[in-house]
Amino acid sequence: MNHSNILIIPMEVELKTQAERILHAAGLTSVEAITRFYEYLVSQGQLPGFISKFNSVTLQTFQDTDSGENLVACDHAKDLFDKLGI
Repeated sequence: MNHSNILIIPMEVELKTQAERILHAAGLTSVEAITRFYEYLVSQGQLPGFISKFNSVTLQTFQDTDSGENLVACDHAKDLFDKLGI
């Protein structure tokens, strides 16, 4: 592996300790995990699905939609706007 850059990442000691314990159990070092994360970003062009910029309401809406729960059916655009109150 070509080591052309060094990352310095400030982080809480306990978080680092707990994460490294999990990584060690999975047979990975911190460097390997971070490298895999970066490789994923480059290959997929986006963050992994478990890392989201969406708030809890949006995430719940996605879950509800995927499971077919709490859906509101509309017959046409005016019906939609009426139900939205706009």
